[in-house]
Amino acid sequence: MRHWLALPLVLLAFSATADVYKCRQPNGSTEISNSPCTGGSSTVKTVADDVVSEENRRQAERNVEQMRIDAEKLEASRRADQAIERKQQEEQRQQASGPSPRRFRIACAH
Repeated sequence: MRHWLALPLVLLAFSATADVYKCRQPNGSTEISNSPCTGGSSTVKTVADDVVSEENRRQAERNVEQMRIDAEKLEASRRADQAIERKQQEEQRQQASGPSPRRFRIACAH
């Protein structure tokens, strides 16, 4: 799960190094690419990536860390809820099966 939480930071780092090109192909279709338009196509628009400030990068790292902590808390809560549910189900099964033979003998002996 930790790998998925780090993914936005990796993508953010890579996205800051490439331009986006909108290319008109010879057949009239439009292609969006991170590399310059190839032969036979023309550049319709070039959009430079936004530069991510150091403060925004730090905030993104803090956000990812908080999401990781929240995910761990949620998982712990889910496990605790499952344990309680299993215990309740086991108690219900025991109650539904009736008294044990030993308890029955004690009840008959009196």
